[in-house]
Amino acid sequence: MSAEIQFWDGSKRRNWFMARAIARKIEARPEMLAEIADAAERAWSGDPSKARSLGIWRKLARLPTEAFCAAFLDATPEAEEARESFPPYVALTPPERALYLADARREASPP
Repeated sequence: MSAEIQFWDGSKRRNWFMARAIARKIEARPEMLAEIADAAERAWSGDPSKARSLGIWRKLARLPTEAFCAAFLDATPEAEEARESFPPYVALTPPERALYLADARREASPP
């Protein structure tokens, strides 16, 4: 996972922690990638404003699990759009989201 990503914005930090949690969960349950891709397809296929994000997710969903996780967490504009475009509640339960947000806050706090 890319540790070089710098955060100047709290929401980007939260998005990163959620994305990392989603990638870990997909690594553990590779079938989740198809479920997430199906959810994106259902939610966005009729919305022209989501066409670019849907295209990115279609491309990512075709990758093998390990390649998906690497691409999803990469420090590229396309990966950032993928991370920011898809709501984490599709892949993470409320307790999981709370845990990862707490981790993000702890990491952001100076020692």
